[in-house]
Amino acid sequence: ISLSYDRALGEEITLRGGIGFTPYISNQKRLIPSFPITANYLHGNIHKLELSFGFCWDIVYAGPLPIMMAGYRYEPVDNGLAFRFAVNPLFSLRQSYSYAGEIHREMQFAVGYRF
Repeated sequence: ISLSYDRALGEEITLRGGIGFTPYISNQKRLIPSFPITANYLHGNIHKLELSFGFCWDIVYAGPLPIMMAGYRYEPVDNGLAFRFAVNPLFSLRQSYSYAGEIHREMQFAVGYRF
């Protein structure tokens, strides 16, 4: 679950920042706040390929974790609802992560409003 703001820097480049809540992978059942910041490349008109790279900080590990995303974005030319579907592969060498040395995949679905 997340809330983010996406700002266009041109027709093909955007910056996104926000706050998200990720399930902590351990015996503790709780959500961990995280703070992702990404640069995004968009290719297309209304139907777009979206490629992103950035970093995510969380309060448990306190350091930046590199994040990438590849996905599809529907964005109307004028104001209106926008949709996104993407895959986020995460990779960490930190032994403190439960998936250290492995690729951890996350799926993402987003609904937003373009104004």
